[in-house]
Amino acid sequence: MSEIHLYMKPSERIGVYLENHIAKDIFIDRQTETVQIDQIYIGKVRNVDQSIQAAFIDIGDNQPGFLPLKEYPFAEQDPLSDGKTMIVQVVKAPYQQKGAKLTANITISSSGLVYMPYGHYVAFSHKIAESDKERLQVFIKNQLQKQEGVILRTNSVTLSEDELQAQLQTARERMNAIIQLAKEHKPPFCLEKTSIVPNQLVNRYISYPIQRVVVDHPLAMKRLKQEQPSLANCIETAYPMPLIEGKTIDQLLDKLMQPVIHTHSGITVTIQATEALTVIDIDSHRFKGKTNKQETIKQINREAVEVCINEIRRRNIAGMIVIDFLKMKRKADQELLLQQLRQFSKQDPVRTEVYGMTKLGLVEMTRKREGPSVTELLTDTGVVPSQNRSLQSMSFQLERELIALHHTNAEAVLIKVHPTIKYIFQREVVPNMTTTFTLHVYMIEDQQETSYQMVRTGSMELIDEYRPVDPKASIDKVI
Repeated sequence: MSEIHLYMKPSERIGVYLENHIAKDIFIDRQTETVQIDQIYIGKVRNVDQSIQAAFIDIGDNQPGFLPLKEYPFAEQDPLSDGKTMIVQVVKAPYQQKGAKLTANITISSSGLVYMPYGHYVAFSHKIAESDKERLQVFIKNQLQKQEGVILRTNSVTLSEDELQAQLQTARERMNAIIQLAKEHKPPFCLEKTSIVPNQLVNRYISYPIQRVVVDHPLAMKRLKQEQPSLANCIETAYPMPLIEGKTIDQLLDKLMQPVIHTHSGITVTIQATEALTVIDIDSHRFKGKTNKQETIKQINREAVEVCINEIRRRNIAGMIVIDFLKMKRKADQELLLQQLRQFSKQDPVRTEVYGMTKLGLVEMTRKREGPSVTELLTDTGVVPSQNRSLQSMSFQLERELIALHHTNAEAVLIKVHPTIKYIFQREVVPNMTTTFTLHVYMIEDQQETSYQMVRTGSMELIDEYRPVDPKASIDKVI
């Protein structure tokens, strides 16, 4: 059973894709992040570097975007030059000190196809049968104009020709609107924003057999039904949201920040990220096997494969990954392990390559980087993991707790907070609170507080009666 859970009420939107009640993918969307994947900009060329076959494009971010020249389809008729304005799309979000990776081969996605205004070709999802490919190719080629191209998604086989034609025309009109908007604005300017949650999440899994989509906000549910009519019958609203793996969303996020995973069978998986790569170690000292040593090692590694791929995927670990499985002497067992890794990796929508095993018995693999990992988003430590949330992440966590409190009989709440949390909360959360939020929120700044603490919850009288230990401390109403 496949489900999508969408947390749309808070400023930090979160989407979770589940299979058989297990979280497989987690998307975190912060409105404060300026440059995100799939966004389209009118940018200006800062300089063209022929030595690395790339151009650097100003799209308004701190670092210029990186455009490989092979991603510019107009080189012959309109060569790139310094100062030239152009429409580009983000294919990889900024990472550390690197700017966003860009393409001028714009793509616009819908449930049945990916429209490429400068694509020049027709491609198909590998899940589409050959007989369907032949039928669809004859139809879609007659619909394309000039240099247009499309990628037909798995879901296209369930759509009628009229529905496919309508999706193609809608995408074409969107592109024309983007071109017109580019003429009206000076670079750098964002021409189209595509939200990570729900748009990118739903578009990624639109062709999957989704049985249920749960949204925590009625208006967001209504809007999603209009945007995704093929899912309308399985979209519902709920608050509080259903638990995931027996946990609330914040408990699940805390779990994903832990570097050590213990399985029920006694296997321990430790994930350690560095600046260069991520190392995963498999330990079996608590595992109790009932077969000989070699068979026990095979059994442990087989179970560890699924755990590793699942954690890599839902933590959004990317780049170079090295896994230290239990050592196996037989070449056939090593090949079987690599085969199992590749098989499980195919279930991941993000491109993953398993390269092989080193002489030391370490498995080498890579996963395409499309954005920051869960750890990078939730902490201030960058790539190197931490179990402590950043003050920004705590501010969004506080918002979720206040939304839950709003649905109780509480009239007001008094919170002792670190000053930076209060500042972030007022800047990034308060402007997004709707007029229907009636809970009165008061805060006391405390430099000694590492996060926040609910001091009093209940009636206004309870708040009025409170007197801080420090007579100089002021109680400020923030909502």
